[in-house]
Amino acid sequence: MKKFLSILAAVIMVLSLSVSAFAFDGEANITLFVMTTDGSGTLSGEPVTVNADGTYTVNLTDVSIDEFSVATIYIKDAAVEAQEATSSNLPADLQIVTKELKINGNPVELTEGYATTLNSAGVFDVCWYNIWATHYCSIEGIGEITEIEATFEVISSDSAAEETAPEATVDPVTEPETDTDTTEAPAKTGIALAVLPMVIAVAAVAVSKKR
Repeated sequence: MKKFLSILAAVIMVLSLSVSAFAFDGEANITLFVMTTDGSGTLSGEPVTVNADGTYTVNLTDVSIDEFSVATIYIKDAAVEAQEATSSNLPADLQIVTKELKINGNPVELTEGYATTLNSAGVFDVCWYNIWATHYCSIEGIGEITEIEATFEVISSDSAAEETAPEATVDPVTEPETDTDTTEAPAKTGIALAVLPMVIAVAAVAVSKKR
């Protein structure tokens, strides 16, 4: 059992190192906001901390909002909304992809035109509904709104470049077929680099057990 737990701990450590590689510099608490015109003010849900490439979900639950009193629906940097900051502590070239917007559990169709990057002031601010500006969705006929959920993905420039990087081309080998060192070496090196963190972790566990 102890041996199994030791191996498990080593695997978890390696996986945690892999996940951290997707993080980028900076972070911001992003919150879902709904501004109303019925005297309720601006309602907000629990924030999520954006600090790495990935998909995030924010929501606003246990509310009762008449569709005719909804002024805006948006996600924004909570610190900027609270006037505690003037810009978001996030990469300036961050891409924001809206995956889905749900009202009362039902997906709402979105049209193009809403923000997909930080705004000109460097603020994470994506608005889908605004009675004073352009609507990118319709809430007509919904009636009472009891919950709203938004799912979005953030993509940093480093991640995007890594995904779109062209595959390296390899010149044809002109040496005799008996000389296979040049074709096998890259594969062996790749495997060695891939398993190196695991080997180190397992070795560390073994040393600690001997002590």
